[in-house]
Amino acid sequence: MFCVPVINLIGIGMGLLIWGAANLILGWLAGNFGLFGIKSQSDNVNIPALNYVGVALALCVMCLMFFVKSEGNDTSSEKEIEDSKKKDLLRHDHHDTDNQLLLSSSSSDSDSSPASSSSSSSNQPSSITQTVNPGFESIHITIHDDTTKPMSFLDRFNPSQKRLLGCGMAVLAGCFFGLNFNPAQHLMDYNDDGSHSDNGIDYVFSHFCGIYLASSFYFILYCGVTKNQPWVNPQLLLPAYVSGIMWAIADICWFVANNELSFVVSFPIATTGPGIVGCLLGVFVYGEIKGRRNFIFLGAAC
Repeated sequence: MFCVPVINLIGIGMGLLIWGAANLILGWLAGNFGLFGIKSQSDNVNIPALNYVGVALALCVMCLMFFVKSEGNDTSSEKEIEDSKKKDLLRHDHHDTDNQLLLSSSSSDSDSSPASSSSSSSNQPSSITQTVNPGFESIHITIHDDTTKPMSFLDRFNPSQKRLLGCGMAVLAGCFFGLNFNPAQHLMDYNDDGSHSDNGIDYVFSHFCGIYLASSFYFILYCGVTKNQPWVNPQLLLPAYVSGIMWAIADICWFVANNELSFVVSFPIATTGPGIVGCLLGVFVYGEIKGRRNFIFLGAAC
Protein backbone atom coordinates (compact mmCIF):
# COMPACT_ATOMS: atom_id res chain seq x y z
CA MET A 1 0.00 0.00 0.00
CA PHE A 2 2.91 2.37 0.71
CA CYS A 3 5.32 1.26 -2.03
CA VAL A 4 3.72 3.07 -4.97
CA PRO A 5 3.31 6.41 -3.13
CA VAL A 6 6.89 6.14 -1.86
CA ILE A 7 8.25 5.63 -5.38
CA ASN A 8 6.14 8.54 -6.65
CA LEU A 9 7.39 10.80 -3.87
CA ILE A 10 11.11 10.01 -3.56
CA GLY A 11 11.86 7.58 -6.38
CA ILE A 12 12.67 3.89 -6.55
CA GLY A 13 16.32 4.29 -5.56
CA MET A 14 15.78 6.13 -2.28
CA GLY A 15 12.59 4.21 -1.56
CA LEU A 16 14.16 0.76 -1.79
CA LEU A 17 17.24 1.73 0.20
CA ILE A 18 15.25 3.31 3.03
CA TRP A 19 12.56 0.68 3.40
CA GLY A 20 15.21 -2.05 2.90
CA ALA A 21 17.24 -0.66 5.79
CA ALA A 22 14.14 -0.41 8.01
CA ASN A 23 13.16 -3.93 6.94
CA LEU A 24 16.60 -5.22 7.92
CA ILE A 25 16.61 -3.50 11.32
CA LEU A 26 13.11 -4.62 12.35
CA GLY A 27 13.61 -8.19 11.14
CA TRP A 28 16.98 -8.43 12.87
CA LEU A 29 15.65 -6.96 16.11
CA ALA A 30 12.76 -9.42 16.16
CA GLY A 31 15.02 -12.39 15.53
CA ASN A 32 17.91 -11.36 17.77
CA PHE A 33 15.92 -10.34 20.83
CA GLY A 34 12.82 -12.48 20.34
CA LEU A 35 10.37 -9.61 19.80
CA PHE A 36 6.80 -9.57 18.46
CA GLY A 37 5.87 -13.13 19.29
CA ILE A 38 8.92 -15.14 18.22
CA LYS A 39 11.80 -16.70 20.13
CA SER A 40 15.32 -15.29 20.13
CA GLN A 41 17.60 -16.69 17.41
CA SER A 42 20.84 -15.04 18.53
CA ASP A 43 22.45 -18.42 19.22
CA ASN A 44 22.57 -19.09 15.46
CA VAL A 45 25.26 -16.42 14.97
CA ASN A 46 28.86 -17.60 15.34
CA ILE A 47 30.40 -14.12 15.66
CA PRO A 48 27.80 -11.79 17.23
CA ALA A 49 30.09 -8.75 17.03
CA LEU A 50 30.13 -8.86 13.22
CA ASN A 51 26.38 -9.24 13.18
CA TYR A 52 25.98 -6.09 15.29
CA VAL A 53 28.39 -4.20 13.03
CA GLY A 54 26.37 -5.13 9.97
CA VAL A 55 23.12 -3.87 11.48
CA ALA A 56 24.83 -0.65 12.60
CA LEU A 57 26.00 -0.07 9.02
CA ALA A 58 22.43 -0.58 7.79
CA LEU A 59 21.25 2.06 10.25
CA CYS A 60 23.92 4.44 8.91
CA VAL A 61 22.72 3.76 5.37
CA MET A 62 19.17 4.76 6.27
CA CYS A 63 20.40 7.94 7.96
CA LEU A 64 22.57 8.90 4.97
CA MET A 65 19.70 8.43 2.53
CA PHE A 66 17.72 11.15 4.28
CA PHE A 67 20.32 13.64 2.98
CA VAL A 68 19.88 12.56 -0.65
CA LYS A 69 17.52 14.72 -2.66
CA SER A 70 15.72 12.68 -5.26
CA GLU A 71 13.57 14.11 -8.03
CA GLY A 72 11.20 11.19 -7.62
CA ASN A 73 8.37 11.15 -10.14
CA ASP A 74 8.23 14.76 -11.29
CA THR A 75 4.65 15.45 -12.30
CA SER A 76 5.53 18.76 -13.91
CA SER A 77 7.91 17.08 -16.34
CA GLU A 78 5.22 14.53 -17.19
CA LYS A 79 2.80 17.30 -18.07
CA GLU A 80 5.43 19.00 -20.20
CA ILE A 81 5.99 15.75 -22.11
CA GLU A 82 2.25 15.32 -22.65
CA ASP A 83 1.86 18.90 -23.85
CA SER A 84 4.81 18.46 -26.19
CA LYS A 85 3.27 15.35 -27.70
CA LYS A 86 -0.03 17.13 -28.23
CA LYS A 87 1.66 20.08 -29.92
CA ASP A 88 3.59 17.74 -32.19
CA LEU A 89 0.34 16.03 -33.11
CA LEU A 90 -1.29 19.35 -33.97
CA ARG A 91 1.69 20.39 -36.11
CA HIS A 92 1.76 17.16 -38.07
CA ASP A 93 0.62 17.75 -41.67
CA HIS A 94 -0.40 15.17 -44.24
CA HIS A 95 0.20 16.44 -47.78
CA ASP A 96 0.80 13.26 -49.82
CA THR A 97 -2.62 12.08 -51.10
CA ASP A 98 -6.20 13.30 -51.31
CA ASN A 99 -7.16 10.77 -48.65
CA GLN A 100 -4.81 12.33 -46.12
CA LEU A 101 -6.17 15.01 -43.82
CA LEU A 102 -4.63 18.48 -43.88
CA LEU A 103 -4.43 20.29 -40.56
CA SER A 104 -5.94 23.71 -41.00
CA SER A 105 -3.74 26.75 -40.25
CA SER A 106 -6.62 29.20 -40.43
CA SER A 107 -7.96 31.33 -37.62
CA SER A 108 -10.14 28.44 -36.50
CA ASP A 109 -6.94 26.64 -35.49
CA SER A 110 -5.89 29.44 -33.17
CA ASP A 111 -9.36 29.45 -31.65
CA SER A 112 -9.17 25.73 -30.89
CA SER A 113 -5.66 25.69 -29.40
CA PRO A 114 -6.61 27.47 -26.13
CA ALA A 115 -9.37 24.97 -25.63
CA SER A 116 -6.96 22.10 -26.06
CA SER A 117 -4.43 23.58 -23.66
CA SER A 118 -7.07 24.19 -21.02
CA SER A 119 -8.38 20.66 -21.35
CA SER A 120 -4.90 19.22 -20.85
CA SER A 121 -4.62 20.86 -17.44
CA SER A 122 -7.79 19.31 -16.07
CA ASN A 123 -7.87 16.22 -13.90
CA GLN A 124 -10.03 14.29 -16.34
CA PRO A 125 -8.69 12.43 -19.42
CA SER A 126 -7.59 15.17 -21.76
CA SER A 127 -8.83 15.81 -25.30
CA ILE A 128 -7.63 17.88 -28.25
CA THR A 129 -10.09 19.51 -30.63
CA GLN A 130 -8.59 20.45 -34.00
CA THR A 131 -10.16 21.81 -37.17
CA VAL A 132 -9.32 19.61 -40.15
CA ASN A 133 -9.95 20.37 -43.82
CA PRO A 134 -9.97 17.29 -46.08
CA GLY A 135 -10.49 19.48 -49.17
CA PHE A 136 -14.25 19.69 -49.29
CA GLU A 137 -15.52 20.87 -45.94
CA SER A 138 -14.19 21.73 -42.51
CA ILE A 139 -14.75 19.15 -39.79
CA HIS A 140 -13.71 18.88 -36.16
CA ILE A 141 -11.76 15.91 -34.83
CA THR A 142 -11.49 15.29 -31.09
CA ILE A 143 -8.55 13.19 -29.93
CA HIS A 144 -8.96 11.71 -26.46
CA ASP A 145 -5.97 10.90 -24.30
CA ASP A 146 -7.18 8.25 -21.85
CA THR A 147 -3.69 7.59 -20.44
CA THR A 148 -3.40 10.97 -18.71
CA LYS A 149 -3.01 10.38 -14.98
CA PRO A 150 -5.53 12.29 -12.84
CA MET A 151 -4.31 14.68 -10.18
CA SER A 152 -3.33 12.90 -6.97
CA PHE A 153 -3.52 14.35 -3.48
CA LEU A 154 0.26 13.84 -3.31
CA ASP A 155 0.71 16.47 -6.03
CA ARG A 156 -0.56 19.14 -3.67
CA PHE A 157 2.57 18.96 -1.49
CA ASN A 158 5.70 21.00 -2.16
CA PRO A 159 9.03 19.17 -2.81
CA SER A 160 10.17 19.37 0.83
CA GLN A 161 6.87 17.96 2.08
CA LYS A 162 6.95 15.20 -0.54
CA ARG A 163 10.46 14.21 0.52
CA LEU A 164 9.56 14.15 4.22
CA LEU A 165 6.34 12.22 3.61
CA GLY A 166 8.04 9.78 1.23
CA CYS A 167 10.87 9.02 3.66
CA GLY A 168 8.43 8.53 6.52
CA MET A 169 6.24 6.19 4.48
CA ALA A 170 9.33 4.25 3.34
CA VAL A 171 10.40 3.70 6.97
CA LEU A 172 6.87 2.58 7.89
CA ALA A 173 6.72 0.23 4.90
CA GLY A 174 10.08 -1.25 5.89
CA CYS A 175 8.81 -1.87 9.42
CA PHE A 176 5.83 -3.80 8.05
CA PHE A 177 8.10 -5.78 5.71
CA GLY A 178 10.38 -6.63 8.60
CA LEU A 179 7.55 -8.18 10.60
CA ASN A 180 5.63 -9.99 7.86
CA PHE A 181 7.30 -13.36 8.59
CA ASN A 182 6.55 -13.25 12.31
CA PRO A 183 3.14 -15.00 12.24
CA ALA A 184 4.56 -18.08 10.50
CA GLN A 185 7.66 -18.05 12.70
CA HIS A 186 5.49 -17.79 15.82
CA LEU A 187 3.65 -20.98 14.88
CA MET A 188 6.95 -22.79 14.30
CA ASP A 189 8.54 -21.54 17.51
CA TYR A 190 5.62 -22.55 19.75
CA ASN A 191 4.85 -25.88 18.15
CA ASP A 192 5.24 -27.94 21.32
CA ASP A 193 2.26 -30.20 20.58
CA GLY A 194 3.30 -30.81 16.97
CA SER A 195 0.09 -29.34 15.53
CA HIS A 196 1.99 -27.05 13.14
CA SER A 197 4.66 -27.63 10.55
CA ASP A 198 8.30 -26.80 11.28
CA ASN A 199 9.01 -26.17 7.61
CA GLY A 200 8.72 -22.50 6.63
CA ILE A 201 7.73 -23.21 3.04
CA ASP A 202 4.50 -24.83 4.25
CA TYR A 203 3.27 -21.36 5.26
CA VAL A 204 3.78 -19.79 1.82
CA PHE A 205 0.24 -20.42 0.56
CA SER A 206 -1.50 -18.88 3.57
CA HIS A 207 0.98 -15.99 3.49
CA PHE A 208 0.22 -15.27 -0.17
CA CYS A 209 -3.53 -15.60 0.41
CA GLY A 210 -3.30 -12.91 3.06
CA ILE A 211 -1.43 -10.66 0.64
CA TYR A 212 -4.03 -11.23 -2.07
CA LEU A 213 -6.95 -10.50 0.26
CA ALA A 214 -5.30 -7.35 1.59
CA SER A 215 -4.51 -6.11 -1.94
CA SER A 216 -8.08 -6.80 -3.05
CA PHE A 217 -9.44 -4.88 -0.06
CA TYR A 218 -7.24 -1.87 -0.79
CA PHE A 219 -8.24 -1.89 -4.47
CA ILE A 220 -11.94 -2.07 -3.61
CA LEU A 221 -11.41 0.79 -1.18
CA TYR A 222 -9.65 2.77 -3.93
CA CYS A 223 -12.58 2.14 -6.30
CA GLY A 224 -14.96 3.43 -3.66
CA VAL A 225 -12.90 6.57 -3.03
CA THR A 226 -12.72 7.31 -6.77
CA LYS A 227 -16.48 6.64 -7.18
CA ASN A 228 -15.88 3.56 -9.34
CA GLN A 229 -13.53 5.42 -11.67
CA PRO A 230 -10.11 3.94 -10.84
CA TRP A 231 -7.15 4.99 -12.96
CA VAL A 232 -5.17 2.00 -14.24
CA ASN A 233 -2.37 2.38 -16.76
CA PRO A 234 -2.86 -0.50 -19.25
CA GLN A 235 0.87 -0.54 -20.04
CA LEU A 236 1.59 -1.68 -16.48
CA LEU A 237 -0.67 -4.75 -16.44
CA LEU A 238 1.73 -7.30 -17.96
CA PRO A 239 4.81 -5.95 -16.11
CA ALA A 240 2.79 -6.12 -12.89
CA TYR A 241 2.11 -9.83 -13.38
CA VAL A 242 5.74 -10.53 -14.30
CA SER A 243 7.11 -8.61 -11.33
CA GLY A 244 4.57 -10.35 -9.07
CA ILE A 245 5.84 -13.76 -10.19
CA MET A 246 9.44 -12.67 -9.59
CA TRP A 247 8.56 -11.35 -6.15
CA ALA A 248 6.71 -14.58 -5.27
CA ILE A 249 9.75 -16.69 -6.18
CA ALA A 250 11.99 -14.41 -4.11
CA ASP A 251 9.64 -14.54 -1.12
CA ILE A 252 9.53 -18.34 -1.23
CA CYS A 253 13.33 -18.36 -1.20
CA TRP A 254 13.22 -15.99 1.77
CA PHE A 255 11.03 -18.45 3.68
CA VAL A 256 13.63 -21.15 3.06
CA ALA A 257 16.45 -18.81 4.11
CA ASN A 258 14.66 -17.93 7.35
CA ASN A 259 14.21 -21.61 8.07
CA GLU A 260 17.83 -22.52 7.41
CA LEU A 261 19.73 -19.43 8.56
CA SER A 262 17.38 -17.65 11.04
CA PHE A 263 16.21 -14.03 10.90
CA VAL A 264 19.46 -12.59 12.25
CA VAL A 265 21.37 -13.91 9.23
CA SER A 266 18.80 -13.98 6.41
CA PHE A 267 17.49 -10.43 6.83
CA PRO A 268 20.85 -8.65 6.43
CA ILE A 269 21.51 -10.69 3.27
CA ALA A 270 18.05 -10.55 1.66
CA THR A 271 17.41 -6.84 2.21
CA THR A 272 20.73 -5.62 0.75
CA GLY A 273 20.39 -6.71 -2.88
CA PRO A 274 17.06 -4.99 -3.72
CA GLY A 275 18.32 -1.66 -2.42
CA ILE A 276 21.41 -1.78 -4.63
CA VAL A 277 19.38 -2.76 -7.71
CA GLY A 278 16.81 -0.04 -7.04
CA CYS A 279 19.56 2.51 -6.54
CA LEU A 280 21.18 1.61 -9.88
CA LEU A 281 17.81 1.86 -11.63
CA GLY A 282 17.11 5.22 -10.03
CA VAL A 283 20.46 6.65 -11.17
CA PHE A 284 21.09 5.13 -14.60
CA VAL A 285 17.57 4.36 -15.89
CA TYR A 286 15.20 6.92 -14.38
CA GLY A 287 17.66 9.71 -13.58
CA GLU A 288 16.07 10.37 -10.20
CA ILE A 289 19.29 11.19 -8.35
CA LYS A 290 21.57 13.87 -9.80
CA GLY A 291 24.30 16.19 -8.59
CA ARG A 292 27.68 15.68 -6.96
CA ARG A 293 26.41 16.11 -3.41
CA ASN A 294 23.70 13.47 -3.86
CA PHE A 295 26.16 11.04 -5.45
CA ILE A 296 28.54 11.44 -2.50
CA PHE A 297 25.83 10.57 0.03
CA LEU A 298 24.55 7.78 -2.19
CA GLY A 299 28.02 6.30 -2.64
CA ALA A 300 28.62 6.42 1.11
CA ALA A 301 25.26 4.70 1.71
CA CYS A 302 25.97 1.91 -0.77
